[in-house]
Amino acid sequence: MWKTTDDGSVIDSSGDVIYFSFQRFLSDIILGKGCFLCGRTGNGLRFTDEHIIPNWLLRKFDLHHVSITLPNDTTIQYSRYKIRCCEHCNSKLGSEIEVPISRAFATGLDGINNFVSSPEGRKLFLWMSLIFLKTHLRDRKYRVHQDFRLGDQSISDEYEYEWHQLHHSHCLVRCVLNGGLVNPSAFGSIAVWPAKTLIAKDKFDYADFSFGYSMMIRLDDICVWAVLNDSGAASANLSELFQRIPAPINDLQSREILVEFTMMNLLLKKRPEFFSKWNKENKNYEIDAILPQKLELEEYDMTQRGELLSKILRHAEKSIRLPNKTPTEVSAQILSGKFTLLSDEMGKL
Repeated sequence: MWKTTDDGSVIDSSGDVIYFSFQRFLSDIILGKGCFLCGRTGNGLRFTDEHIIPNWLLRKFDLHHVSITLPNDTTIQYSRYKIRCCEHCNSKLGSEIEVPISRAFATGLDGINNFVSSPEGRKLFLWMSLIFLKTHLRDRKYRVHQDFRLGDQSISDEYEYEWHQLHHSHCLVRCVLNGGLVNPSAFGSIAVWPAKTLIAKDKFDYADFSFGYSMMIRLDDICVWAVLNDSGAASANLSELFQRIPAPINDLQSREILVEFTMMNLLLKKRPEFFSKWNKENKNYEIDAILPQKLELEEYDMTQRGELLSKILRHAEKSIRLPNKTPTEVSAQILSGKFTLLSDEMGKL
């Protein structure tokens, strides 16, 4: 039989955690030194290092010696970009998520679309959640400043991460381990679209906004976006845009679309409330959400859009040309929020 601990967690008869209360999530996962999924720390347990960007992707796109830029603008090679994980959880993630996802991507865009339409389709969202979870849990371990004289605060402290939202992602991903049921309202937004490369040589791209719980990943000619904590609101609000966007979109357009997903999430007037429920006698565990009665947005903020665009297109600003505009004026146009790569001067997509 399962039992509830003093902190509100649920454990089974062998002591394995079925549900991490937020208090235990903070102590064992955020501040702990064990496995990022089960929280275990020792007693003969064997550990491995889980690649934050899956190793099959690093091999496919030859990324082991390529570096990713962290939120504090420092870099680290993908081969060293890892998080502590026990062998049991690592093996389970591999068989339940990474293997089916890698096989789906290997079959191209049609294969991914067929996968999303299949009974296993929700694993694509769980896979995106897993990458986001690993990415921002790892930020707890990196210092903002390499110079100790400037302080020892972590990236997550500097940017004031909201751990309650990441707790939801942790609960979702753990359903692969504990057999929990995720009800449809507990999932976020996700979209898949054909892509192409415009200015970058790389066929791989990853970007996210930690505060927007939004992310994108581009693998060759496939781009996937996700918002992790909106119960599908962003997808609903952007459905008309996707009906009109020509295919494929290029590498810069894919990043602008991430900004639109992020804005739709940040502008929600009322947010879904996620919760877990369980039956200790029947050993059932579920994740669900209470949804607002009406989907409403705050007034669109062009200044905020401009800040997001400026950040996500910063690496490519020198490659962006506008008629009769200097590079400084291009930067100002982007920062204003009025800049777009999705339509021409006449508004045609």
